Amino acid sequence: MLKARVLTAAVLLPPVLAAVWSGGWPLAVLVVLIAAAASLEALPLVLGSPVAEPGPTSRWLVGAAGVVPAVAGALATARGPGWGVGAATAAAAVWVLLAAVAPVGEAWEGGKRWHLVGAAALLSFWIGWPLAHVLALRLDGPWALLVPLVIVWVQDTVAYFAGRAWGRRRLAPRVSPAKTWEGAVAGLVAGLVAAVLLAEPLAARPVAMVPVGLLTAIAGQAGDLFESAWKRRAGRKDSGRLLPGHGGVLDRIDSVLFALPVFAWSAALFL
Repeated sequence: MLKARVLTAAVLLPPVLAAVWSGGWPLAVLVVLIAAAASLEALPLVLGSPVAEPGPTSRWLVGAAGVVPAVAGALATARGPGWGVGAATAAAAVWVLLAAVAPVGEAWEGGKRWHLVGAAALLSFWIGWPLAHVLALRLDGPWALLVPLVIVWVQDTVAYFAGRAWGRRRLAPRVSPAKTWEGAVAGLVAGLVAAVLLAEPLAARPVAMVPVGLLTAIAGQAGDLFESAWKRRAGRKDSGRLLPGHGGVLDRIDSVLFALPVFAWSAALFL
């Protein structure tokens, strides 16, 4: 499995880094494609309902909820980072309202409708809205986007190997039995160190990167556990099979979805 993880990363990393470095429409297209893939994988996690079988319309409404904010953010970000995130927020709110009033068939009417609305709201603010921060951060240069990604990648890698080597105490056995406190702490420390070491590309003081790095690392771990909880609820080990060794796209970006907004807002506060 480790070999598959490394090979997949080796194949995907160059085009992702190229898109991050170039910015503009290549990055915007990549963000929208990621949002679409992650939303498709999230559908069976959040839309499985004991009260109604989702039909085509409800699936479309919920699946698009994870993409529409990302598209709105991509289109508006050229006017400034605030415009991109603001447009994503407005698009998410409008789409959730649409899910509340759109005709979806009798099976989803009445109280069951709120399951649909909740699923649309979840995908909007879990997938689409966070990904709008990708382009907003990139407006400040490639390093403004690379730094939070590196923090998350370093944390995930160190937590994985430290947990395997020294893990004894389970962090959240009902949600993700393989995660340990030892791995989590090692990952947080590694993410914090990475943030401090990357202060120079951001023209920031190393001490100012301490709260930013710590909050970003904590958010990354929270994102991982959040997705694990939904997979556990749906009885799944992975969100998909698109990425050998990693599972699905959502499995690969779960930490990033929580970390990017936290990095953006904490950087605005502390840097």
